[in-house]
Amino acid sequence: MLIPHIGGRYADIVDFHDPALEHVVEIYSDWGRFEWLLEDALKKGYKVGFVANSDGHKGRPAPAIPAPRRSAYGGLTCVLAESLTREAVFDASRRARCYGVTAAQRIHVELAVNVCHGGARGAFEVP
Repeated sequence: MLIPHIGGRYADIVDFHDPALEHVVEIYSDWGRFEWLLEDALKKGYKVGFVANSDGHKGRPAPAIPAPRRSAYGGLTCVLAESLTREAVFDASRRARCYGVTAAQRIHVELAVNVCHGGARGAFEVP
């Protein structure tokens, strides 16, 4: 699994995307907000979810204090997995059963349209 990520440089998801490996894109980190990365993916028709991370290197999930050239506190990703196993977390990530939050705000979101929960794909009729 690969996650297109902004680490001070532009991530080109338009010309370089492997749908077999990239199921989510990072749209927020210590480096700032990158909604354009998700917009680029959606314009190309990619079916991806989104995540947010701290980009910290201390091995703990939490907002890191931004370095002088960075513009934001880190984010967190919620993965809606069936269990807390590596396999279940990776499976949920591959199915885009996740979302990112900014500044490490811990919120819980459950979203469903008809019987399709967040990340699911399905058809529905518009009245």
